[in-house]
Amino acid sequence: MEAGDENFEVDWEDGDMDNPRNWSKGRKWYYTFFSASLLFNVTLASSAPSATSTELIKHLHGSHEVTILVTSLFVAGFIVGPLLWAPLGEMYGRRPIFIYTMIIFCCVSLQTDGMQCWTLAAALAPNLASLIVFRFLAGTFAAAPITNSGGVCADLWSPVEIGTPMALFAIAPFLGPILGPIIGGFLGMINIDYSWRLIHWLLLLINIIFTVAVIFSLPETYGPILLARKAQKKREETKDERWWAKSDKQTGSGVFLVAITRPTRMLIKEPILALICVYLCFVYGLIYLLFIAYPIVFQGYYGMSPGVGSLPFLGVGLGAITGVLNTPYYNRIYARAFVENGNKPVPEKRLLGNMIGGLCLVVGLFMFAGTAHVHWILPTLAGVFLGYGILWCFISSLSYLTDCYRYLTASAFAASAVTRSICGAGAPLFAQQMFDALGTAGAASLLGGCATLLLPVPFLFYRYGPLIRKKSTYAFE
Repeated sequence: MEAGDENFEVDWEDGDMDNPRNWSKGRKWYYTFFSASLLFNVTLASSAPSATSTELIKHLHGSHEVTILVTSLFVAGFIVGPLLWAPLGEMYGRRPIFIYTMIIFCCVSLQTDGMQCWTLAAALAPNLASLIVFRFLAGTFAAAPITNSGGVCADLWSPVEIGTPMALFAIAPFLGPILGPIIGGFLGMINIDYSWRLIHWLLLLINIIFTVAVIFSLPETYGPILLARKAQKKREETKDERWWAKSDKQTGSGVFLVAITRPTRMLIKEPILALICVYLCFVYGLIYLLFIAYPIVFQGYYGMSPGVGSLPFLGVGLGAITGVLNTPYYNRIYARAFVENGNKPVPEKRLLGNMIGGLCLVVGLFMFAGTAHVHWILPTLAGVFLGYGILWCFISSLSYLTDCYRYLTASAFAASAVTRSICGAGAPLFAQQMFDALGTAGAASLLGGCATLLLPVPFLFYRYGPLIRKKSTYAFE
């Protein structure tokens, strides 16, 4: 439908309760927590089987490098999925994409031996090749929350309010990889045949619970879709076809092609998005490198069991929780800048946490390098700095993208998710060789050097971001 008379354009009115931003705080927090939980579920599924590689080698007769693909190819699904689910969510709304992808994730894959779901297929996989294939398919359809959960946050909260909700969104994909190896490690210690399958059955049960909850409790939150429905209702009630909304009739192959290529076009044309993606590539890859580094240090050097040896990940989790507790401090700084700017977003103020977080990454990596073989508590404490740094790099970067791209947040998140997932999928494949060749101190120092090189990125955007956004095709000034 083409744009018509501006007098008949449907938009939000002050206090309009159909606008998700006007819903009650309790309701908004429930949907924020729920959408973040969907993201936690996805990242938990990505990392939990990593602790069972020894069992996989024993029962499915694969090499160490091949069993790493169980994690890497699930994360590789995050490369494909966001390119589909983000633009489709902007065309048809968040809710249907969540529902259909999660149902497929849990329930539908036709095989020669009958109907099995992809997560179920992982639990029943007769050989390693089958397990790897189904993990990739599961990752692809599990990827919708990676982009669309952040979109839900942007739908529900105004720029001045979104800091704390975005912290919840940022910590969800972070805690999943931390808790996954711990859960998988202890389940892998259960002394029964094929105990590695238990983690896949547990993941299946969790996925089913979340799928049912999405169907019955998550409404549509995407503003343009809700306005299109409101315009349709106006036309039906008034019998006047002049009522319209900007998102009317945004369907069809041409529109779909534009939407599905938007993340790629944004990545190529937007220097803000491109550099933030490079930064998050390193940070996200670092998370998955820790899956290799921690067992080398705590199980290999200190002789801990797989379950106990995964507990030092809690140091990383403690750092992340500390970061969340600091969110109100950064929110107050942003709120003051928001008011001073005439109640308009000030995206660059989001980068303060990234500046401090980047410094913590450098400190944590060099501390891990220097103390890994001194006493187990010291590299564990280094994880606190790493956790704080990783979390705030995510919170600041994603909040910055949200302020910069508003209604295109999901597409910006898709570009970020695809690029960082490439690193997340690739990192475990070379991590063992890197640590074997360089040693723990050398490998961690190399990563610390990379973190040092990336330190200036948030400072550059803090200084030159407004100028770059003025020349942008997609960013809001």
